[in-house]
Amino acid sequence: MYFRLLIWMALILIGFPVLADTAIGYRLSANSSQANDTSIFNVTESNDGFSHRLFNELYAKLQFKGINLVATYNVNITDEHDVEKDSLLNEVYYDFSAKGLDFTIGKKVLSWGVGYGYRPLDLIQQENRRALNALNLEGVTMSSSAFYTGNTAISLLIANRTLLAERKYQDEFETGIKIYSLYDDWDLHGLVHYSETFGASLGFGFATVVGEGFELHASSIYRSRYHKYINGLIETNETLAQADPIYEKKYYDCVNAVLGFTWTFQSRISIIGEAWHDCTAHTHAEWAAMRDLTKLQQSLLSSLLPPEQSATENQIQGNQRYFSGSNLLQNSVFARLSYEGEKTVPYIDLLVTPDDGGIVISASVSHEARQNISLFTSARYFTGRSGSAFKQLSDQAIIYLGFRAEFVM
Repeated sequence: MYFRLLIWMALILIGFPVLADTAIGYRLSANSSQANDTSIFNVTESNDGFSHRLFNELYAKLQFKGINLVATYNVNITDEHDVEKDSLLNEVYYDFSAKGLDFTIGKKVLSWGVGYGYRPLDLIQQENRRALNALNLEGVTMSSSAFYTGNTAISLLIANRTLLAERKYQDEFETGIKIYSLYDDWDLHGLVHYSETFGASLGFGFATVVGEGFELHASSIYRSRYHKYINGLIETNETLAQADPIYEKKYYDCVNAVLGFTWTFQSRISIIGEAWHDCTAHTHAEWAAMRDLTKLQQSLLSSLLPPEQSATENQIQGNQRYFSGSNLLQNSVFARLSYEGEKTVPYIDLLVTPDDGGIVISASVSHEARQNISLFTSARYFTGRSGSAFKQLSDQAIIYLGFRAEFVM
């Protein structure tokens, strides 16, 4: 199953007989998800049972004289015995210094800013920080230089990504300047970013410790341009379309922001609280309009002939692209209660979208069975008001069970 990656890793170990930091790991997780039979996007026969997937991830990490490399090989198996295989060079970049500057060039994961459930300053690569089964991310092709003076670091970055804008995929370069400064007990972050698709952005963030065990953080960013999916039928007050009506619409001038805290007690119990606004997500009015359109399309299915019925079903399912953003609605409130044990780390968290009354409840427990082996189980349940976005997701509940083994050489 992992023959190709095993050969590749063996060649690395032969080619670099003395490695400073090398790790080989394997993650196995079983996923069961319960279908949401009441979703307005459901066009199949009633199905309130569970579907199952088996995730296998074999990965290797290497650090050697400034060379950093992460490679993965994934094999996913569905309950229909379909097998999906994927090998990926997640990161490969080189760190070096010259003339008082630090340089990085290659493919690297870029996660910026402050915040837990949502980071507005993560412009180039938005990491899903609430993922129940977080796998290794794929980096972005980039080059950067950093200059340090006192307690301040100034970084200049140029990245290349494939972006989707107005139904077109295109390779595009983007630039950014990131400033980090440590001032007394304050971590200060500043960001300037520009790309042809998204225009100019200007952001600021901070994190500070107030008293004993209480941390406060916030960040905000102004974006001159952004895109999000819109159903063209809503704009024309029509019900059915001859072609795909979903497209990415360009908007101008908005502000994203997050405000939160972390309160850690001597008993190792921690409480995280955050509230954020994401202008690139859909407003409550936009979601309600798409929800009402989908309900109307559902009511017409039984009266349509098979060709029109099939096309309408595809449009109903295509409306789910409203769920593709990092946030479903613009405003969210998040809270997490966790315990940092020596070997066992449990947590439970709650995410609420107050505009429509959507609720997500998540819980997880990880346990270090041995020095290099950990077990984990996690679950997530979507609920809330009947018309809320979370209540209309295709899954009502998700459960993960698995283990990870990692060996450092």
